[in-house]
Amino acid sequence: MELAQNDVFFAKLAGQTVSGFIDFFAETNGQYFLIYEVLLPDKQPLHFARKFRRTGQHEAIHCSQETNFSRPAWWTVEDNSVLCLL
Repeated sequence: MELAQNDVFFAKLAGQTVSGFIDFFAETNGQYFLIYEVLLPDKQPLHFARKFRRTGQHEAIHCSQETNFSRPAWWTVEDNSVLCLL
């Protein structure tokens, strides 16, 4: 799977699902990181989709073989939220 800037992604980290909007990728000392804006799930999920609130908060994930990335089939940005079809 390929991820690119401005993609929405999901990652399983320590048994927890992280949702984000990719800002960019970085490399330092042969290690790769994904820098992203944190997305928080809306309180009322839909059966066929999920809506997330953009937070403006940015974090980094170390990209390794153990990181399980996925992405929605389709997404769109609406004001301060992101709607994803699963």
